[in-house]
Amino acid sequence: MEFWNGQLELAQRRVAELQERLWLQQQEVQHFHAQGGDPGLHLRLHLRLVVMEQSLARAKAHALYVERRIWVRKREGQTGVGGRSYTDPHGARCQP
Repeated sequence: MEFWNGQLELAQRRVAELQERLWLQQQEVQHFHAQGGDPGLHLRLHLRLVVMEQSLARAKAHALYVERRIWVRKREGQTGVGGRSYTDPHGARCQP
């Protein structure tokens, strides 16, 4: 369980870091757009923003996966359940 708790902490830090970087990038794009800068550079900044949003989505999915693994491990430890699928707290079907 210690491994998964460590993984969750790393995943949550990564999500927070990406959210901050994404916010800063959004501010830069808005500032650049307000100044009416080069359209080619604006497009590159926007594409960079899209890539960062995709990275954030993957990081959130990974954090959710880790949360589910922790939940499954706790459930197995409490009830001795193993080998059956069931629904986790987020409503997803899980396999132990």
